[in-house]
Amino acid sequence: MTLDQTNFVYIHDNEAKEALKSKKIDIFISFASERNSDILTLFDEPDIELLSLKRAKAYSQRFNTLKSLSIYEGAIDLYRNIPSEKIDTLSSVQNLVARQDIPDELVRIFLKKVKKSIVAEIFLKVVKISQI
Repeated sequence: MTLDQTNFVYIHDNEAKEALKSKKIDIFISFASERNSDILTLFDEPDIELLSLKRAKAYSQRFNTLKSLSIYEGAIDLYRNIPSEKIDTLSSVQNLVARQDIPDELVRIFLKKVKKSIVAEIFLKVVKISQI
């Protein structure tokens, strides 16, 4: 598969979830919280699984904005054993930079608002692989 055979599109979480379930897209990359209900409901779909990246650690060493993350068997749902095996994946790293003279209380309030907005808004990047 080459880049010429790949079509990258950006769509919202609900649209991406439905497109994946109906097989209109093949893969999507999510920058969502691990507690996001839209992501968690995808584990109920028998034909959808979390992709394990063979070289997740290599990517995290090569790109300082990515962190290698292991999700162990049963970590998402112990009762249903989801995932059924260890998954090696990636997480993005976020940085906050502020002037030195900003009061600590203001930084604390700002971080609280950022955390709230990250949980509230989910951005999904969707990759559609063309059938050629």
